[in-house]
Amino acid sequence: MITEQVRIISALSQELDRELTINQLSKIIKKSYAFTNKHVHELAKQGILTQKAIGSAIVCRLNYANEQAIGLLTYNSINQKADRLKALPKSKGEEVESASRKLEGEHVQTAFLRDSKIVVVTRDQEVAKALKSKFQESKASQVQVITTDEFERQGRKLNLREVTIIHNHELFWRLIARIA
Repeated sequence: MITEQVRIISALSQELDRELTINQLSKIIKKSYAFTNKHVHELAKQGILTQKAIGSAIVCRLNYANEQAIGLLTYNSINQKADRLKALPKSKGEEVESASRKLEGEHVQTAFLRDSKIVVVTRDQEVAKALKSKFQESKASQVQVITTDEFERQGRKLNLREVTIIHNHELFWRLIARIA
């Protein structure tokens, strides 16, 4: 049941260091404790989650170093992108899609939408400068270009609930894994 596993992953991925008990997870995904417990233990066996006992509760956390966790996070963020773009005004959705297409073939690590602003993450300062001028020429509104170093410095403060990944979903989660 990949959908239930993705719902658990989604609940845990809302904050970088988020830890939830199985009881809290069951309330978030609106399933019974036994059902949630079964899926959490499956995810833990695969190394996707880490667990620790605190008193009588079991606290779960995402294991960002696990390839399967990155895969499920990527799958989840692709689905979230589709849902969130549908909710945007048509003009903003088209602008985001257009910006995403412009990033193809560029030296871009990832790009995401936050607070109605497109944030593009590049590997180095030279690429960042070139992309900034490219977006200024096309009069794209509200595009911010940063390097991976800047992203890593901001990463801990990044509210993942407010982020919609629009380009290179997997690389976004790999950058998050380096921070976590």
